[in-house]
Amino acid sequence: HPLDHLTEPAVADHFRRLDGYTTLAARETGRHRTHVGWGDLTLRPAATFFKTYVLKHGFRDGMPGFLVCAFAAMYSFLKYAKLWEAQLGPPALGKS
Repeated sequence: HPLDHLTEPAVADHFRRLDGYTTLAARETGRHRTHVGWGDLTLRPAATFFKTYVLKHGFRDGMPGFLVCAFAAMYSFLKYAKLWEAQLGPPALGKS
């Protein structure tokens, strides 16, 4: 019998939790990483999606599996995007 583990009832709830976790992960990663490059923002999320969807057989779960894999890739992207933003320093006031 399948075991459904639904930690968040809606996608919007998952986004809220994802935001908090990626902020913490970016801070932790920033302790030992001094540079974020384009590969971190493009290749790492793609590799995460491939690993979870193909190698770990996420495709076997249909649309829910696809969504879990997409959120895993999004987690990776957001973590490095937030770290990149933090490494830029505070934004200048009045600049767009």
